[in-house]
Amino acid sequence: MTIREDEIYRQDCNTDVDEVIGHVCEEFLEVRGIEEGEPHYFYLKLSGLYHRFSLDAGLLFWRSHQEPDPEYDLDLDCRYVNLGEELKVIGVAVEKVHMGEDRLDMVFGNGVRLEIQSLFAQDNDGMRLEVVREA
Repeated sequence: MTIREDEIYRQDCNTDVDEVIGHVCEEFLEVRGIEEGEPHYFYLKLSGLYHRFSLDAGLLFWRSHQEPDPEYDLDLDCRYVNLGEELKVIGVAVEKVHMGEDRLDMVFGNGVRLEIQSLFAQDNDGMRLEVVREA
């Protein structure tokens, strides 16, 4: 099972990203603002291919993408946060990716569920990340 580069593209408020289901996480990075401590966007490496995604104005922006670019990513007063190691999802398959109601839900095979909330409805252009570990 492989994913071709640029095969996945989403810009939607209500969608599933079924193409990544069953693929194993090799790396998961958050690009986080240093001052405000909020996520700007994410990189998820599955089957050797990076995907870049974020929420903005209540929409999911997802694209199969090139690898992270520190020169660009970190030029915005940001830093990388290694969510893959922090959440222990390296080597774990993605089970679900769903965007709806201003929120992205991502579930991994080890019970880790991420809720990434768009703050657009609260007149804020940022995102909030919440991690739920299910038993």
